[in-house]
Amino acid sequence: MPLDPGYPRERLEYMITDSRPALVLTHSRVEGRLEGIGMQKLRLDADTELLSGRWEENPGREEQGLSADHLAYVIYTSGSTGKPKGVMGVQGGMVNRCEWMWKRYPFQSSDVCCHKTSLSFVDSVAELFVPLLRGVPVVVVPDEAVRDVHELVQVLEEKGVSRIVVVPSLLDAMLRTEEKLGERLRKLKLWVSSGEKLPQELLEAFRKEMGRATLLNVYGSSEVSADATWMETGEETGGGSVGIGRPIANTRVYVLDREWQPVPVGVMGELCVGGEGVARGYWQQPGLTAERFVPDPYAGEEGKRMYRTGDLGRFHGDGTIEYLGRRDHQVKVHGNRIEIGEIETVLGECAGVGKCAVVAREEQDGEKQLVAYVEGKGEAELSGELLQSFLQSRLPGYMMPGAYVVLERMPLTPNGKLDRQSLPAPSGTGVGEKQEYVGPRTAVEERLCGIWQQVLGAERVGIHENFFRIGGHSLRAAQVVSRMRESFHVELPLRRMFEAPTIAQLAHLIQLALQTPVNEVQRPVLPAIKRVERKAAVLP
Repeated sequence: MPLDPGYPRERLEYMITDSRPALVLTHSRVEGRLEGIGMQKLRLDADTELLSGRWEENPGREEQGLSADHLAYVIYTSGSTGKPKGVMGVQGGMVNRCEWMWKRYPFQSSDVCCHKTSLSFVDSVAELFVPLLRGVPVVVVPDEAVRDVHELVQVLEEKGVSRIVVVPSLLDAMLRTEEKLGERLRKLKLWVSSGEKLPQELLEAFRKEMGRATLLNVYGSSEVSADATWMETGEETGGGSVGIGRPIANTRVYVLDREWQPVPVGVMGELCVGGEGVARGYWQQPGLTAERFVPDPYAGEEGKRMYRTGDLGRFHGDGTIEYLGRRDHQVKVHGNRIEIGEIETVLGECAGVGKCAVVAREEQDGEKQLVAYVEGKGEAELSGELLQSFLQSRLPGYMMPGAYVVLERMPLTPNGKLDRQSLPAPSGTGVGEKQEYVGPRTAVEERLCGIWQQVLGAERVGIHENFFRIGGHSLRAAQVVSRMRESFHVELPLRRMFEAPTIAQLAHLIQLALQTPVNEVQRPVLPAIKRVERKAAVLP
């Protein structure tokens, strides 16, 4: 069971208390995150005496009594009840996923894979074991490079990576921000798109840049051993998103109505998955397990179950499946599956919050942003900064809203239910009080304002506004960094956007890197800029 040290302490404590592990493997560098939580720990870097023993024999499967139905892992995912839920993945399910990939896309002697997905997500299991169980080298991408598109591409290029798993939003950022991507990553021949809808226009951009590279579009979840369907994309064009294809080996996918009956071709229904990949259920949640993992009436064998995904889809005449969205309030943001109910439950525990709602709003560039709406109670004064600080102590970063809106009254439908369609779009800074507009004072700030306006789709941006409070996120930050590199010929790592999230602060860094006065007066045209090394842009 993976524990991400970047998670809030309260979430880590819940996962450990809920799962009751016999032993926690850790490292001296991060063990402080677990201080005060009662369990046995083993530090891999420090407890050398305990690790010094050697085993002469590798116990066989028969000696251990293991089978394909035994657990391989428990991975916690977002839960609608306000607490994460542990998915119990079985050995046979992930082995089947690996076997399918080995047979469909056999490895070549020159292949190099990479591991870049957080261990807390099920994609990381296949990302590691598909190559390792075939003796194929795996490049572990540093966390800093995963968050910085420019550094990620450099690692892939330098290490000669030939296979990768990406979410469409990351693929889009790579294509938008990196020049000559196809030439630089010519060894990267197999791309697997997972976690989000794959837009048709993104597929076309990929084809144009990457040439003959293969792009797979896969669909699945933790409950079905990561991937249940696959589609090798062609060069077809058209609107909408790319289909999710057909089931992988030993997997069945149904499109069913509310009575669990198959619907005709072209008719929308709920996607249900049966076969080898179906998990055992949810750890310590028999009620939820019975609700989502139900008997499979079409398996032709007693005792088989299928997983009700909650996703909507339909069959096409050629037997491929089209994904049509969710039937509940679960969303995907940058490839992360998020239960809106979990954020709303935690948000409702904040002092002064009456009613609350969270929605994923799609913006002009197709990106989704979580927006939190709250209605105060009593005399409490609520602000975005207060709400964000409260959520940060309880939720992982990928579940944090990008904007907060405090309303006098929540909009309601005629029957008294929340009218989500009438919730207003966020405005202002999103977090905290509205920032007074201050325009650019120098040529550097003026050029930065133009870059931000293009990336954010904003009419104007003040030099003291926080990028991450006016609709910015890590992938958009990568676009800003790329455009700054092109415009100023200065290398700034992506982390600088988090450390200096305003135009005024970024302009200061750029001017230091260019060795120009900070109080330079505004001029229509900047002087010729000398290219500087990356280290020149790093401040102590």
